[in-house]
Amino acid sequence: MEDVQTAKRTTVVEDTTLDSPEIFSRVRRIVAMSLLIDESEITPHSRIVDDLGGESLDFLDIIFRLEKEFAVEFPKENWVERESQHYREVHGLPPDAPCHLVQDGLVTDAGLELMRQRMPEVDQSRIVPGLHEEDIVGLVNLQTFVNAIEGLLHGEEI
Repeated sequence: MEDVQTAKRTTVVEDTTLDSPEIFSRVRRIVAMSLLIDESEITPHSRIVDDLGGESLDFLDIIFRLEKEFAVEFPKENWVERESQHYREVHGLPPDAPCHLVQDGLVTDAGLELMRQRMPEVDQSRIVPGLHEEDIVGLVNLQTFVNAIEGLLHGEEI
């Protein structure tokens, strides 16, 4: 379920001519279809779970539809796995070295800071000490998907 929070800097650069409003419109349409709600209920900051009632299967459906619509591929790893790998690479650590983004199911201070940097579109007041790893998905909003699609279309790691 956390797969959607950020995307591995994978993939297919099919159409880099799309602008943000067009991407937003297409993402909103897909989310509305997946959740069986009216597009007018969705804003850029609508959280998929908390505001729109999405569940883990809905995330899979949304990701599948986005991949098809934009000819991109989201990573299969969850946010913590991807960010841990990135952290190790940046700091020259071995692949199995601990990086302490999550400890005992809670996002650490280092993890919280990384989330603030890498997910500026989410409600920053919810990225606080005591955040459980499984609650990260509750932060994902429509703009998270828009940012991911924009990054993937431009060949960026997201």
